[in-house]
Amino acid sequence: SVASRTSPVASSPSHPRQQQAAASPRLTPSRLSCANNVTGRPRFLQSALRSSQNRTVNNKMSIRCQSTPDSPTQATDEGARSAEPALRLGFLCTSITSQTIQGAMREIAEAAEAGADIVELRLDYLAHMNPSRDLQKLLEACTVPAIVTYRPTWEGGRFEGPEEERLQVLMLAARLGAPFVDIELKAAEKFFARKTRIIVSAHDYEKTLSDEQLAALASKGWKVGADIVKIANTAQDITDVRRIMTLIETQSVHGPVIGLSMGERGQMTRILAPKFGSFLTFGALSQGKESAPGQPTLGALAELYRLGEQTPSTPVLGVIGNPIGHSRSPALHNRAMAAAGV
Repeated sequence: SVASRTSPVASSPSHPRQQQAAASPRLTPSRLSCANNVTGRPRFLQSALRSSQNRTVNNKMSIRCQSTPDSPTQATDEGARSAEPALRLGFLCTSITSQTIQGAMREIAEAAEAGADIVELRLDYLAHMNPSRDLQKLLEACTVPAIVTYRPTWEGGRFEGPEEERLQVLMLAARLGAPFVDIELKAAEKFFARKTRIIVSAHDYEKTLSDEQLAALASKGWKVGADIVKIANTAQDITDVRRIMTLIETQSVHGPVIGLSMGERGQMTRILAPKFGSFLTFGALSQGKESAPGQPTLGALAELYRLGEQTPSTPVLGVIGNPIGHSRSPALHNRAMAAAGV
C-alpha cells in the first residue's frame, strides 16, 4: 500500500538530483510533441506539447524531439547530455502490444484516454509491418510522446529477423522524429541518432545482478551515448529490489535512469518509481496485455497507487505477510488514505 502526500515545492532544490538539474547548462526548449491532447499532462509534457503545435506534416501533428545548445561549446556528446533540460521523474508509460497496425492505433488512443504520459510502440509485436508506411502512421496517431522499441528475441522480445533490418527501422524512427528510441546495450555501438533521445537498455529475465555488475552496465550505457539508461532485472527475492533502487540513486547523477525489477517480487520498483527517482514506469493497458512480468495495469498505477502525486518524501505503508498476493490491503488502505487526504 502506498500513501501519497503532495509536498510544497521548495524555492531552492534540496534533493541531489534537483541540485544537479539546477546546475546544468540550459538548453533551448525541447520540441517533443504529438498532437492536441495537452491538458491533464504533466507540466514538462504540457510545455513540450504546446511548444511545437505549430509544426505540421500533411496537416497532422508529428512528433519531434530536438535539443539545440545555446552555444557550440555545449554540442559535445557528454556536454549535450549533461545540459539536457531537467525532466520530471516517474512518468507513466504503457506498451502498445497489438499484432496489427489498426489494433495498435486503437490501443494508442485507449492509453492516452486512460492517462498514460508516454506510450511505448512495441514494433516487435506486429505480425506484419511496412516500416516506410506504417511507422509514420503510428507516430502521427500518438497524442502523447512515444518510445519506439523493436526488441529482438535475444533481449526478450519477438523480432527474429536480420539485425541490420531491425536497426534500419529504429533509425527510420529517429529520422521521423520519434521522441525516444530504445536500443539494447549490446547493439548500441552500431546505432547512433541524435535527433531523438536514446534509451540504452539491458534486460536480465533470470536474476538480479550484483551492485558492481549493475553499475558497470550503466557505465557502458553512458559511454556509448545514452540519454537515458534503462536496466530491468528479475527479482528472485524482494530484497533484490534494494539493488535496483541503489542503481537509480547512484546513476541519476549522470542522467535519467529507468530501473525495474521484473516479476511479482519486484513490483515495488514499478509502484514507487517516482519516489525513488526512476524516469518512468510501465503499466499494462489492461490485464493480459503486459509486455514484461509483474506489470500492474495503467489504471492501478494512476488511480490506486496515485503515481502522479508521489514525490521523494511520499510516506509508504507496507503490509508484510506470506502469502500476501491475495491481500485487499492496497485497495482498502490507499482509497481510505486518499479520502482522508493523507
